[in-house]
Amino acid sequence: MERIVYVYGKKNKYTQYLEDILKSKYQIDTIEYETCNNFHELLLKGDYKYIIVHNLIGFEQTTLTGGIFYNILNSKIINILSESNLENEKYLFKQISISMFFIFLDQNYCEYISEKYPHIPYIKEVPSHVTNDTEMENETNILAAIAEIIKECSLS
Repeated sequence: MERIVYVYGKKNKYTQYLEDILKSKYQIDTIEYETCNNFHELLLKGDYKYIIVHNLIGFEQTTLTGGIFYNILNSKIINILSESNLENEKYLFKQISISMFFIFLDQNYCEYISEKYPHIPYIKEVPSHVTNDTEMENETNILAAIAEIIKECSLS
């Protein structure tokens, strides 16, 4: 089975929700970035095929040449953005690996990022419909988007 890790900033209701839906379909490890003392080591030695990053957590981590740390990993990076106007958005102007994928839960933020950073290789908006069971709707769409990326990556 392919190794997957979910990286999030700090445990809260939404990060727990994402962790739960990811674990419903995949066997994953988790890294709480705010409390992790060996972030680089875990990712470099973890042999993860996919790293799922919530809200650009860790994008401020750079290489010796100033590039984004995630770019040097031998993993596909799936970024899930559930909020807009993120602090680490400023790092998106840097070179982005073709192994990086961005899934947006906010249509307006998706359009904004697409226009402001046209060099990002893969951007997808996950439809969110307001229903009585919004979380279940989002769960299905998020998992479908991740499955689509994994399927595309398996073809190459």
